Amino acid sequence: MAINCTFEVENDVLIVQSTGYDESLENVIAFNNAVNEKAIRTGCRKIISDERDLKYTLSVFETFSLGEVVSANIREIDKIALVVKENQEEIALFWENVTVNRRINTRVFLTMEEAKNWIGL
Repeated sequence: MAINCTFEVENDVLIVQSTGYDESLENVIAFNNAVNEKAIRTGCRKIISDERDLKYTLSVFETFSLGEVVSANIREIDKIALVVKENQEEIALFWENVTVNRRINTRVFLTMEEAKNWIGL
């Protein structure tokens, strides 16, 4: 099973609920492009991506590459919050570091409450 997701808009914030696993870097790039396109279509400049039910399988190098691609493609978004499981926090924080170093306002959280507070919901 690849990445499956649902979208919800709450107060101009796109909330993405993801399940499954990331089969490949290309699969995750396509997922991120779909999220970006949905945010643009709905006029949302803030995103919360709940990835607690998504299993990460990308290598560190692939995660670095993903951060670079996301940073190059996401220009209409003001804030991105990722909510992850504790056992995936380390690799998610690495992705956060890559994107923040490329001037994308991202943060990783372990709870939706923290993510919503940071995003302004």
